[in-house]
Amino acid sequence: MRNRIARSDLAGKRYGKLEVKEWVGNSRWRCLCDCGNETLVLTANLNRKNTTSCGCIRNMMSSKRNTTHGLSNTHAYKTWLSMRRRCREITNVAYKDYGAKGIDVIQRWYDSVEEFVNDVGHPPTAGHSLDRIDNTRGYEPNNVRWATATEQSRNRNVCVQVEFQGQQFNSISHFVEWLATQVKVNRKSLLREVQKCI
Repeated sequence: MRNRIARSDLAGKRYGKLEVKEWVGNSRWRCLCDCGNETLVLTANLNRKNTTSCGCIRNMMSSKRNTTHGLSNTHAYKTWLSMRRRCREITNVAYKDYGAKGIDVIQRWYDSVEEFVNDVGHPPTAGHSLDRIDNTRGYEPNNVRWATATEQSRNRNVCVQVEFQGQQFNSISHFVEWLATQVKVNRKSLLREVQKCI
C-alpha cells in the first residue's frame, strides 16, 4: 500500500528538466525531458534528485570540455602559455624580468591562443622562439616575431657598442661571436657568461 502512495505521488512532478509521466514497474518511472527525450528513472534517484535530466546536460558539458582549439601540442601553444605566465604570474621565475617590469600581454592574446596564433602565426621551426622587437614594449601586434636565438641576442643588444683591443663591435653578441673563435670556446656558453655580467 505504501508503494502505491509513493508511486502516485510522483506522477506529474518535475525534477530539474524531467517531468514524471508514469510508473512502469520495477522501481522505475517514465520521464519526459525538456529536450524531448524520454528516459526511465529509478524512484530513489528522483526522490534524492540524483537524476534531473535524460543525460543531455552531462553530454552537453562533456562536449564543451572536449571542444578545444586543437593547438595544445604545438610550439605556439606552449609559447603562449609561457608568455602569459611570465607576464602575470608572480610566482613564475621569469616574472621579475617581465611582469614586474611592466611587460604585459594585450588582453585579446591573453584570453585566446587562437587570437594569438591568428596574429603571430606558427614558428617556422622548433628552434624559433617569440621575440619582442622593441624590448620596452609588451607582447602586442607589430611588436613580436618568431626569431632564432642569434636574432634574439642581436635584438637585445642592438644599441650596445663594444670596443675591445682596438676593434669595434655593434653588439655584445657580435663581440662574443668573435671572442669565442679567438679563445676557442662554445659561443652560447660564453654569451651566457657575458650576459650574467651585464
